[in-house]
Amino acid sequence: MRPDEKKLCIAKRIVPIIGKIDNERFTNVGELIEGLLMIGAPDIMAIISSGGGNVAVGLDIFDLLKTYPGKITGVVYRQADSMAAVILQACEERCCAKHAKILIHHVFRDNVSLDTFESPQKLKRVVAKLRNDQMSIYNILISRTNKTIRELKAVCRKEEPMAADQVIEFGLADRILTRDDMTKWFRPAPSQN
Repeated sequence: MRPDEKKLCIAKRIVPIIGKIDNERFTNVGELIEGLLMIGAPDIMAIISSGGGNVAVGLDIFDLLKTYPGKITGVVYRQADSMAAVILQACEERCCAKHAKILIHHVFRDNVSLDTFESPQKLKRVVAKLRNDQMSIYNILISRTNKTIRELKAVCRKEEPMAADQVIEFGLADRILTRDDMTKWFRPAPSQN
């Protein structure tokens, strides 16, 4: 993120989580949160539009947001798939555009070498890490949706995006995003001096 973009995001109190959940995104979110903390931890908006990405990085971003002392309103503008859906759960208020989609699924790893598959010890460590990550995600989702692990597993197995009304019914978001919400954040009323 360029310094001018960072300065604008801090001034507007916006944390964009747009694109792949990766180390660059973690760095950007971390720098924005640090800047926001320096000005007193104001209430902020996290704009989420992501197809997901790295599980460990997503959990790190979740932690950055979850421990932020100001109120965070999460807005799913287009999509929040995979780890982006988990990151949304760190927000106190979770809004979803009427036609946005959210997808939750079980964790997977696509960068496993042949050496790992051929080594029972290495494979066992990878499987243990995946199980641990999945349990962390289940715990986050349970705390926000009040669903059981059994219910979460059933939805994760489907690997199908949910529409906004389904997302709200399931408990992954609180309400539909409105134009008034966007006006409040992006076109605030002029101050009365």
